[in-house]
Amino acid sequence: MNGDSSDQFTDVPMTNGEPPEKKPRLEGAEQVPVPVPAGPPRFEGRVKWFSKEKGFGKILPSSGLVEEVFVHKSRFEGGPEGPHAQAVAEGSVVSFEVITSQVDGKPTASHVQVAGVRSASGLPEKWSASQREALIRKLLANGMQIGTFQEKGVGKAQMEDRMIIRAGIPVEYVGANCKKVVVSLFGVFDGHSGASCSDFVATNLDRIVFECIRHQTKREVGSDMAIRSALQAAFRTTEHNFFQYANRLEAGPAAAWANAGSTACTCTFYGPDEDGRLRLAVANAGDSRAVLGRKDCRAIRLSEDHTPDVPGERKRIESEGAAVVQASGIWRIVLPSKKGTGLAGLSVSRGFGDIEYKTGTNVVSAVPDVFVSNLDLQQDCFVVIASDGVWGPVTDGEAVRIVASVLREGGEEPAANAARVLLEIAHQRDGHDDKTVLVIWFGDLPSAPPAVPISAHCSLVFFLDCELCRTR
Repeated sequence: MNGDSSDQFTDVPMTNGEPPEKKPRLEGAEQVPVPVPAGPPRFEGRVKWFSKEKGFGKILPSSGLVEEVFVHKSRFEGGPEGPHAQAVAEGSVVSFEVITSQVDGKPTASHVQVAGVRSASGLPEKWSASQREALIRKLLANGMQIGTFQEKGVGKAQMEDRMIIRAGIPVEYVGANCKKVVVSLFGVFDGHSGASCSDFVATNLDRIVFECIRHQTKREVGSDMAIRSALQAAFRTTEHNFFQYANRLEAGPAAAWANAGSTACTCTFYGPDEDGRLRLAVANAGDSRAVLGRKDCRAIRLSEDHTPDVPGERKRIESEGAAVVQASGIWRIVLPSKKGTGLAGLSVSRGFGDIEYKTGTNVVSAVPDVFVSNLDLQQDCFVVIASDGVWGPVTDGEAVRIVASVLREGGEEPAANAARVLLEIAHQRDGHDDKTVLVIWFGDLPSAPPAVPISAHCSLVFFLDCELCRTR
């Protein structure tokens, strides 16, 4: 459609449960790498005692900084299952940074390295292939730190976001030759027009994914192809089952269910693969998003947003006879039957449900993009999955720096604290939409990100690069 046609939708009612107040998204990962400061000073010392069972101990600094410093297994380079945490013992010579504990205000060791332990891709060079594979299995089984936080949008009747956490699931085969794999699946689902669709997907998708993974053993394919095919099949099956269930309901509930919809962004960690590596498969349909945080605090976007203005999505939509217009700053789909009515609909071009956009047409698709990549346990630290209520007011780079800052602060549940702080920052900037944040911390402790002084506006902590703070 031309510009004149689009203008008629500038101030029109919106449908499908998305409020007019919804703000345009901050698009695009940052192109310029985040500057990395030299970092805080490091100290040396010797381990006074350390309980492997309890996961903590004390360090005697050699510099006389303080009498002794508390150390927890989560504060070692490489995480609680990494080579430094595995090598620590009474009398070990260590180097470390010092932070202040959020629990009791006392000095705590952070970023701890044990002398003589060398890392390559997060693992000691002297380790054998079997030792590396065992470490990956242990990490996936119970070594990740998972944090979540959710908040209902201001004025909304109910929370429509849902999520999945299924960690440490053993799978005998992935593909033809990848044996004794451990799989961990995480996902965020942003519902609209009610929570029936997002709730159904969050309840059923994980079971179907694992069924499809196990079914792939019948094919002579590698693990990457097996995971990719399983995820695509699981999305198709879940969509089919959703509509089948809705069809069995009475007329009123059936219509409400069928008109509901949901995005889906899932991250499937699995390994060791045929080459002994830790792998990550991201499957996405809609505008929820997954972002990788690296050790140097760079943000790597792992999924592609599916919105109507994306060229490939727009081509498919228009080829089906629908139109794409901009209304109140948001790109939306106008069905052929709604042209000329002034009613603009969905702001996502892929997702589950939304039967109106799929009956006799392919305007909206539940087929996910699937991206498979290798994870470097030395350079890759954590993944953030969040609904678009978070990615609207917060950029990829901001999210990574916020999470990295909170992880470095330590505490009993650093990943949960990081998810909470990120969501609170996003919600304070724009509170209209539901918000869900899921943080998966699997690698090293990230380096210190550049910090901006706290202001009255940014009272939570580290409101990095806040536009208001920069102008004050």
